[in-house]
Amino acid sequence: MKPNNELLQRIARYLMLHGSFIDNTGLLSGKTGIAIFFYHYSRYTGEKIYDDFAGELIDEIYSEIHVNTPCDFKDGLCGIGWGMEYLIRNNFVIADSDEAPEDLDKRIMERDVRRITDYSLETGLKGIACYVIGRRKNRDNENPYIGQGYIQDLIEENAKVIVFAGRLDEVKGLGGLINAFKRILATHADARLFILGDGDFNVRLKEASGIWAKITFTGRVDKKTLYEFYGLADMGVVCSLHEEFGFVAIEMMMHELPLIVTETGGLDEIAEDGISGLKVPILTVNDKRQVDVKCLTEKMAFLLDNPVYAKELGENGRKRFLGKYDLPLFKEKMMNLYNSV
Repeated sequence: MKPNNELLQRIARYLMLHGSFIDNTGLLSGKTGIAIFFYHYSRYTGEKIYDDFAGELIDEIYSEIHVNTPCDFKDGLCGIGWGMEYLIRNNFVIADSDEAPEDLDKRIMERDVRRITDYSLETGLKGIACYVIGRRKNRDNENPYIGQGYIQDLIEENAKVIVFAGRLDEVKGLGGLINAFKRILATHADARLFILGDGDFNVRLKEASGIWAKITFTGRVDKKTLYEFYGLADMGVVCSLHEEFGFVAIEMMMHELPLIVTETGGLDEIAEDGISGLKVPILTVNDKRQVDVKCLTEKMAFLLDNPVYAKELGENGRKRFLGKYDLPLFKEKMMNLYNSV
């Protein structure tokens, strides 16, 4: 769909007239969101005046942050910090991403997330998680304020964590996983699903309607953060409708994460059913492949109800990884294959 240039221009003129007079410095309804709009609009039109105005708004935001500025994502520090990180990462602002929001890190980390009962994005725990994950993207060095311990605190005590990692594409079977997770919540209210990856969030959010407080969409995360989630999770699910190999499943096995995979392509060969993982069949309904949601629900519930067995499954998965997929061994097998041709 082509942009409505006339409407965009009217919006830009209105915001230039009124933007500086807005008291709210936040992301969703304040100056931070307006600044992001003008940086994009400047890049779209090639007009430097909009870039300059956005820069003035950023200066105003920092000067107007005070001790009473809320911590939330909608109007507060988490949203402002996420917005600044977004601008730096997308080269709208030239700054050191490790140093620029450091004061915000200090302020936000003062909150004891273990005592927060609001799990929403706008004003609760999910907004803080969104900020923390954004700050940890593409980091070579450990952030002194946001470490693994803080991420662990973001996951409420006694929660059972299920992890999916991958793009939010139809072929990844995520719709079936979300459907199964809805059924899991009927008997395991303490379960939480973390979906790590980019893609069409609109479709997945619609599928997750009614259980948004129980699901966290992190977007793309770096390897370090991904592996930290593997270390905190109770199980990993790789439910692709088709997968040539399955690197995500192998990484989960490497971290001793109890694993559920679908019986398709390379995934079917990676895990031994009932020994180093559990398998779920793919059904064909009306000429369309889909995950067996009933079976997936049963397997997830079984692992949640049997932690000793789940631990053994994870340990066996680690052994299988070391025996078949560890990098030096994998290289040796590939060289033997090439030499035999």
